[in-house]
Amino acid sequence: MFHQRIGKAKDKGQSNLNQMSVKPEKTKKIPKGHKKKTIGSGICKSVAYMFVILFILVWLNEILDLPHYLLGTIKTPINWGQAIIESILIAGIGIITVLSLIHNINKRREAERGVREERDRAQKYLDVAGVMLVVINANQMVSLVNKKGCEILGYDEQDIIGRNWFEKFIPVPIKQKSIDQFKKMIHKKSGFFEYLESPILNKNSKERMIAWHHTILTDESGNGIGMLSSGEDITQRKMMQEALKERTHDLTNRVKELNCLYAISRFMEKRDTTLDTILQGIADLIPSAWQHPEITCARIIMDGQVFKTKNFRHNSCKLTSDIIVHGGKRGILEVCCLKEKNQKGESPFLKEEENLLNMIAERLGKIIERKRAEDETRGLKKQIEFILGATKTGLVIINTDFKILYIDPEWQERYGDPKNKRCYEYFMERNDVCPNCGVFQALEKKEIVVHEEFLVKEANRPIQVTSIPFQGDKGEWLVAEINVDITERKRAEEKIKQSLKEKEVLLREIHHRVKNNLQIISSLLKLQASRVNDKHVKKVYQESNNRINAMALVHEILYQSEDLAEIDLKQYIIYIARNLLKIFGSRSKDVTLETEGDDVHLEINQAVPIGLILNEIISNSLKHAFPEGHRGEVKIFTHLLEGGRIELIVSDNGQGIPNHIDYRNTKTLGLRLIHGLVEKQLKGTLALSRSNGTQYTIQFERKV
Repeated sequence: MFHQRIGKAKDKGQSNLNQMSVKPEKTKKIPKGHKKKTIGSGICKSVAYMFVILFILVWLNEILDLPHYLLGTIKTPINWGQAIIESILIAGIGIITVLSLIHNINKRREAERGVREERDRAQKYLDVAGVMLVVINANQMVSLVNKKGCEILGYDEQDIIGRNWFEKFIPVPIKQKSIDQFKKMIHKKSGFFEYLESPILNKNSKERMIAWHHTILTDESGNGIGMLSSGEDITQRKMMQEALKERTHDLTNRVKELNCLYAISRFMEKRDTTLDTILQGIADLIPSAWQHPEITCARIIMDGQVFKTKNFRHNSCKLTSDIIVHGGKRGILEVCCLKEKNQKGESPFLKEEENLLNMIAERLGKIIERKRAEDETRGLKKQIEFILGATKTGLVIINTDFKILYIDPEWQERYGDPKNKRCYEYFMERNDVCPNCGVFQALEKKEIVVHEEFLVKEANRPIQVTSIPFQGDKGEWLVAEINVDITERKRAEEKIKQSLKEKEVLLREIHHRVKNNLQIISSLLKLQASRVNDKHVKKVYQESNNRINAMALVHEILYQSEDLAEIDLKQYIIYIARNLLKIFGSRSKDVTLETEGDDVHLEINQAVPIGLILNEIISNSLKHAFPEGHRGEVKIFTHLLEGGRIELIVSDNGQGIPNHIDYRNTKTLGLRLIHGLVEKQLKGTLALSRSNGTQYTIQFERKV
């Protein structure tokens, strides 16, 4: 609607753009008991007089033939009735013409007054807008700017109006491009909207990044006569985005490095894979861990053999690391860049990539040592496997008295002769049956039982025991136990646990850094507020700071909590309330806080909006509910309802919100924020009671 009003004002000509900043004229009040004099009352009298005079003149001139009548030479008799009728008709036509002119004049004055009122209203809208608003005419001159625009540019209004926008406020590198875009938009005429981000220069010649929304202004013929631009200063946001982008890039590179090392570890676990296959696989894997894999190639030279990527090309721009096997150099690992160094002679490789290359070379040495050791024992291993297969190594047969009837030679060699010994005595050095004994369960259930045991005589080496019940030749029940070493699996489980622990630490660090970043923003707001003398602006800074602190509290609680997924709502409420009581100082010294309710935990996506809602409600109570010197009470209750719904009640016994204020349709940011967060973020309901103070009742569905 605002753009349409400006457009209508433009229909009166380009000069109206300059007139839009004129302050509204004050109208004089008419004392009671006095009637307002209007133009119409004077016009009516004038019309009456004109009608009489015109009637007399027409009657004397046209009907009575006045010149002849005065000379006494009139010859024809006078028809008095006809004369009167014709005079009345002619005079009436004249009066109608005059009235029509008067009506047109009044209508034009009303239209001019409407334009002035519309212009004054538009100026008010411009001045209260929270974004920068600028009107640029077709000649590239600034014809209107609001207060926010003056603040961002650092100039007074009179120093901006009438200046060439592109010459004065646009950086030189993008000036011509901006002018071309402006001309292109003007030619596209009305209805065309454009969004873009571009910098401007303030009074200190510093660039501020602005997010623009452009609207073309047109005249009655639809021709573009100017452009209305609304802009939001996103300089700080851009700086934060760049910092986050850089951190994300670093984290991505670290993840790629970890993936590479993990993949190499997987190669080491493949016992049946040949050394040549492992070396070629590692060579092919290396480029993916570098920041520019598309221009990276790798080569491994080992005992005269070469293993390289398909795109390998030798280049002076490279990294190298020696492969050490059993304390001596046996090969070399190379990573080359397919592009030469830049003009400054700088290497395209990161320091972290050089460290990664050394780590890979070190692991290659260990892999080669291990694989060669495996090759040396492969012949012996085959013989052992034959013996183990023939003697059923890992097999133990036990009867119902838990006595060992059979054991494979390998185990017997390790543990000695099992004669006249029961299994728990032989393996575990116990005097009674082991807890959760697989033999007992298999005999009782007559089904296969699988469980884990730790061998005491082998430093608690973990094994998986499969107990299989069966009947012997004489029909007696026996149990065959197959023992499988699960040391590696246990180690893998420990690695997974360690990995989960590391990820938990990383997640805590993320919460910690988010909290720190929010605190930095809070500090910047405080610093900016300290430079402002306007109390209203200071108040706005403080309110924004309170909202940021409410969000930061979520990450602080999660960082300190054992549960990183959910937050204790009751604890969160107490933190926010106490923080606000501390901020408001003397205004809150006579206000007491009461909190109680069910034990409720929320995920972060619901905790943040709840924190902002509580911040607004409690702040409003401390600011408006209790005049200075009056005692009061703020109560906060949480209830867990049926169906997983949560009810949050916040009340005070203060003055209460006036009845004429509609919290659903108000210009107050705090109330709008409360209403919007409840309905749009929490998808919940909000009820407001104004009796005995103010009470907010909020209900929403708890996300699981």
